Amino acid sequence: MPSYSVYGIRLDSDVLLPELTPYSGSEHEPQAVMRVRLQIARLIEFDPDAVFLRHDNIDGQEWLICATTRGGYLLRFPGLADFFVSEGGDEIECCGLCDATSRDMLRHLLLDAVIPRVLDLRGLEAIHATAVAIDGGACAFLGPTGAGKSTLATSLVRSGALLLGDDCVVLCSAREIVLTPGYAGTRLWGDSLDALGIYPARSETIGDDGWKRRVPDLRRNFATESLPLKQIYRLNRLTDNVADQTYAPRIERMSRAESLIELASASYRFNPTDRFANLRQFRFLEQVVAKVPIKKLVVPNDFAALPAVREMVLADMSGHERDSVGFLEVC
Repeated sequence: MPSYSVYGIRLDSDVLLPELTPYSGSEHEPQAVMRVRLQIARLIEFDPDAVFLRHDNIDGQEWLICATTRGGYLLRFPGLADFFVSEGGDEIECCGLCDATSRDMLRHLLLDAVIPRVLDLRGLEAIHATAVAIDGGACAFLGPTGAGKSTLATSLVRSGALLLGDDCVVLCSAREIVLTPGYAGTRLWGDSLDALGIYPARSETIGDDGWKRRVPDLRRNFATESLPLKQIYRLNRLTDNVADQTYAPRIERMSRAESLIELASASYRFNPTDRFANLRQFRFLEQVVAKVPIKKLVVPNDFAALPAVREMVLADMSGHERDSVGFLEVC
């Protein structure tokens, strides 16, 4: 059974997961284990009265249904696949609609939708963020779908930064906040591939037509070690109809209350009705806000501004924020 390292966990799988880093077995590798089986034919019992979460995609279509079931939980992606998750989050099985769904799609659902939520079930602090390493420190980008997190991170990686994860990273607290990387891959829409000069034929599909494509050849630009988290940026992408549009990118400070709200919105929660898990997460996020600067990164809705945004982040990370364009103090 192949074994991999991801999010500080050793993942054992019954199928190959080429996106992940193979588990080396060294003393520095993770000890916690998650077992995944994507070749299970059995059906999972579904009780509509046991549903605790329904999540729609950006088109308003039902994307994910979560419910309790015998021995654990059901994560149903309507029309695509059913995933069974054990009560402790150490076992994941895919069943139900596997025959009707491509292996690429199953791996995408597992890596980018199921595991990030299961991390919270296991008591880990999983954040919906894209992160890179710059000068030995990590910076993470928050923001809604379409804000440009993956595009900016890929641009930084192609300029010398190291990738730490796309859409999900794990944070933990010691003397400082430490970020544990995910896996070596970013996912981009076609216009972002064009803007970055990435030939689409060299990218990898992750689903049916219209889905993002996974950027290739990032493994050599991936940092496998955990790093101290130095900055968090909340991307705010201006739209063309914003009044008094300012086309120069800028960085604004955020209040602690605003920062806490943004982090809470970006946190993966397996079961939003679990009061104990919500309290654990809130207390942890308070530590993050106290230890890590969180800033708003306002970017124009124009790929031509990407080099300026990239240089602004690099300058801010190096401590020259006063020299970067448009740095604002906002109370």
